[in-house]
Amino acid sequence: MEKFAQAYGQIRSVRAQYQQKIQQAEGKEQKSKLKKEGRQEMMGAIQEAGLDVSEYQRIGKQLNQSQELQKRLQQKLGGSGDSSGGSSN
Repeated sequence: MEKFAQAYGQIRSVRAQYQQKIQQAEGKEQKSKLKKEGRQEMMGAIQEAGLDVSEYQRIGKQLNQSQELQKRLQQKLGGSGDSSGGSSN
């Protein structure tokens, strides 16, 4: 859970940054490029935390089904934000 919480926090940050950049981008090509960059950064955050993408997604799915795991994640994150697992990409 520690590794997941670390990756999840980083992914939330990257996602927020890239959502803003994508909204400000002009043209489909630039938006597509930014989406790809954002995905790569998120994958990097997962790997830096010591997980692989499939493992991160598996934990995210478990979180969506378990209130107990959601509580544990909230505690690791300091009680802020949602606990969707960030696996919607």
